[in-house]
Amino acid sequence: MLANKRSFDIFALMFPCKEESSRSVDWDSFVHAMKDAGFTARSNDGSAVLFEENPQLGGKIVFHKPHPIAKIDPIMLRSMGKRMAKWFGWSRELFSSI
Repeated sequence: MLANKRSFDIFALMFPCKEESSRSVDWDSFVHAMKDAGFTARSNDGSAVLFEENPQLGGKIVFHKPHPIAKIDPIMLRSMGKRMAKWFGWSRELFSSI
């Protein structure tokens, strides 16, 4: 899957190599990266945000917007990556930068 540089960097952090350093990601940047990957984002109850894949494919996943500061810490980002791997077959090798 092709991704622009900003989105690719976020997806790479979701599936880090051992030699890479971890860092937090802004929530809005994560939402934009998910949109680049073909998902739509819709607010649900409270901090829950529903990410829905192309309607023909029908995949959905919910992530919670972190608060009070809208930054996803590295541990949570890796956890989100594991959920995307389980439900959508995502891996680091799936993505390439434009």
